[in-house]
Order: sequence, then C-alpha cells, then structure tokens
Amino acid sequence: MPKPPASAAPATEILRNFLVFFDWNQENITSLAENIIQGAVKEAKRAGKVRPSLTSHVDRSGYNQRLSMRRVNAARNGLN
Repeated sequence: MPKPPASAAPATEILRNFLVFFDWNQENITSLAENIIQGAVKEAKRAGKVRPSLTSHVDRSGYNQRLSMRRVNAARNGLN
C-alpha cells in the first residue's frame, strides 16, 4: 500500500512591527505617527487577524510612568 503524500508545511506567519515615536515630553500623535497607526490598522484588516502589543519605555520616575501611559492610550485610541 503506498504511503499518503506528505502534508505541506504550514505557512509561516509574518509578523509586522509598527513603531510610533513621540516628540520629547509629549503624548500627542503627530501626523507621521498617525500614518504609521493607520498603516497598522490597514495591515490588520488585510491579514484578517491581529495581535496588538503596545509598549512604552520609561525610567523610574512617576512622571515618566504617567507620560508612558498617556502615550500608550493615545496610540491605542488611534487604532479604533
């Protein structure tokens, strides 16, 4: 009895990263950042699935932690 054909290898998922940078000490979305966010939205719609991950880097001061959260929220709101 012949062996069944080997199944094709699963397609490799290509992950894309979209980086949004903010002006010094600001959380507002610049026009460049808006273009990047809209590119991420477009790619997510094209791919049919998305796994968003928002990351912000700060130092240990409380002020920078609050700024970081405002930046993440601004970027997240732009995804809607």
